[in-house]
Order: sequence, then C-alpha cells, then structure tokens
Amino acid sequence: DALVVTIWARLADGIPPDEMEQVPSDWPGPVAEHAPRVTRSVPILASYAGMDPDYLYAGAGEPLWRGTGLYAVPGEVVTITIPAAWADQGLSVLIGAYTDTLWHLSIWTRYPDITRAYELVGETTPVASGFGGPIYIRVPAGLDLGMGDVAIDGAVEYARYVHGVTTPSEWQALAAATPGVPMVEFESDKFVLTIHRSELGDIAAPAPMIGRVPAD
Repeated sequence: DALVVTIWARLADGIPPDEMEQVPSDWPGPVAEHAPRVTRSVPILASYAGMDPDYLYAGAGEPLWRGTGLYAVPGEVVTITIPAAWADQGLSVLIGAYTDTLWHLSIWTRYPDITRAYELVGETTPVASGFGGPIYIRVPAGLDLGMGDVAIDGAVEYARYVHGVTTPSEWQALAAATPGVPMVEFESDKFVLTIHRSELGDIAAPAPMIGRVPAD
C-alpha cells in the first residue's frame, strides 16, 4: 500500500497538467461532476512587504498566499492568466491548503503530499492537481506590483467566507450552492482557516466566530 501511495504521489507532483489524473484519495476528496466549471476575473494584490525578521521561526521569509475563492477539481486543468507585467516576477500558484507532508511519519492518515505549485513565468499558465484544492496566488516578500486582475478558467466555486466582505446571507447561499466541493474556508485579516466540509457543522453566521479573534 505504501508503494502504491508513493508512486501516485510522485506522479501527481511531476506529470504535466494536461496528463494529470485524479488520484484515488478520500482526502480532500472528489468534486461533484455537476459542479459548474467557471471563468472568473479575481482582483489580487501582488504586493507584500514581508514579515519582521524576528518572526523567522514562523516562516517570515515565506510568500504570502492570496485566496481566489476558486477550487481546482482533481485531475482537471485550470488556466491562470495574469497581467503581462506580472510574468516572471516570482509569483506562483498553489493548489491545496495543506502543505505539510507526512513522509516522515510511521502512519499516514492521508497521502503524504497533496499540494502542487507552479511558477507564473508566462502570462498564461495551465495548472492541475491530482488531489484538487483551493487555488492561491503566492506573492513573495519584497514584491510590489500593486493590484491586478487574475483570470482563472476551469475551476469551481467553493464556500469561502471573508470577514468584513461576505455577508451572512451570501455565506449561506454559497455554502448551499456548493455541496459537492469538499473544502470550505474562513478568512480574516488575522488568519485563514481551511477545513473539510464534513467538519463544518451548522455555521449559519461566521462573523461572530471570526470577530472574536483579538486584534493583537
């Protein structure tokens, strides 16, 4: 079993997007076939000063993730188009929220590596993941490209709540409209929480939960 998992994981991390297949995995799981594939233009702030070096232990040198509100279906190609001036500036796309790996553990509760990243070298980049997952634009520290629109074609919407932006009624409508997508997400200016939909329960109004996070 470990050998089969290892082979699938290595293939999912190395084959081109147009040859990608859905990995037979229960986590995060498949997307319903009837979920509509969409094309969206997403505003992204491609500027990030970086964190204070005193926070180096917390990954201060890591790029900042910008959520898009869209989800890559396992094994399906998604096309990312960025402004021409952004090409080859260090931006990248990440599919999947769980970047921690389990190779070093004696028991694997899921595939050990379930994310896939692509550098945005050109204006248009095809991407795909055998596991699927939320789509993020990663902005390296020190980059200052300002706001721009990123076009994403072939993904699906998933339930994502952004504190101060998404209203309770919008959240409820989106959660009800995307039952076939396995992940949901809650975002504030302090943290982002991405969980499996099976753990969601009945959160009708996320605002009080998110708003309880202290300001400092």
